[in-house]
Amino acid sequence: MALEKNSAVKMVGGAEVVKQAKTSKLSFDDFDYVIVKANMLEAITPLRTLMKTKFPTINSGTVVADVIASVQKFTGGVRYLATKDQFDYDFGKISVPVGNLEMPDEHISANIEAMLTDINTHKNYARGEYDFITAVRLHSPPVKEMTLLETGPFQKCLDAKPEPPKRRGRRVEMEEIKVEQEPEQAAG
Repeated sequence: MALEKNSAVKMVGGAEVVKQAKTSKLSFDDFDYVIVKANMLEAITPLRTLMKTKFPTINSGTVVADVIASVQKFTGGVRYLATKDQFDYDFGKISVPVGNLEMPDEHISANIEAMLTDINTHKNYARGEYDFITAVRLHSPPVKEMTLLETGPFQKCLDAKPEPPKRRGRRVEMEEIKVEQEPEQAAG
């Protein structure tokens, strides 16, 4: 899939886009995300003041090696944020859209399962055994009522132990590069 053909992508480019932005012919208010390859990060650093919060970072997942996969992730995924409960700091709240009223029940159920599986990957196993997700409430705006969802059908994704996250950072990338280069040096 070419990026130009993706309807969610507003602009694709390299050094010419950086030049266009420097001459103020480009407004970053029109973009939700700016995704760049790691080798372009140095070239766009002068645009940091223009981009403000949209400046790509590794932590936000917008500095990547595979731009096409990242665009698919950002356009096809859902972003969510956890907030602490204002009264009990051991609890948090996550608001995530899982469907609309016109969707079939199977699709909504699959979306809820995918959401619970992804949220469960953030469970801290160093704390021992505990219930990470204790309740799921469904809410359909603008109505203020909430429905408590029975989590029994989703128990397998709540009990699944996710793989530990890969270490991140420049040091790890350098270690991986050294490991890849050592066999070549030995062969040469």
